[in-house]
Amino acid sequence: MSTVQVDTINESTTGSGVTVDGVLIKDSAIASTSISGLTQGITNAEMWLLTSDFTGDATPIASNWSRHTNATKGAGYFGSAITESSGIFTFPSTGYWYIIFNHFFRSENGYDVDYSTARIQITLDNSSYTLAAESIGHTNDTAQNSNNYSTTSTHYIFDVTDTSLCKVRFDVSTSNTSRNITDGDVSRFFTGLVFQRIGDT
Repeated sequence: MSTVQVDTINESTTGSGVTVDGVLIKDSAIASTSISGLTQGITNAEMWLLTSDFTGDATPIASNWSRHTNATKGAGYFGSAITESSGIFTFPSTGYWYIIFNHFFRSENGYDVDYSTARIQITLDNSSYTLAAESIGHTNDTAQNSNNYSTTSTHYIFDVTDTSLCKVRFDVSTSNTSRNITDGDVSRFFTGLVFQRIGDT
């Protein structure tokens, strides 16, 4: 076995890079196609806000979603954007996606105990949706003299193998559809979503 010792290896043709034992080194980076098992890691992260309140159930929450881009609050996001239509969210790329659904709600007029269930529903065929994760919260005020607030947080890691088939929606059901209110706010993360791509599928 011999050893080659040099200080610098330069490409012979500008922009073509240097190949060492099948590994292409180009522009100070190694191409992912040159290394077996290399994953891209976190390439997307963003938040969405529900911008308006609504009362009762929603299957799914089909309107008033907005990507959180409020620069005055330092809202950060990067990567290709998630898209939404009528409450159905489509991913920009395949991979393992970490999803958080934060559900902030209230029971008006001081009612004692009201329950609200937040659900993450997924589809693998762009048609039939199935329950992937859920959380249940309740408001409780024995004095019954004020509005009562609560929040739940639902989490799921979704293996998105096909962006045209694998999609997600967010559902809410309540114990009393006339007085349980889901809170939205255009400037604060009340009811909202977090999407983060954490690796290749």
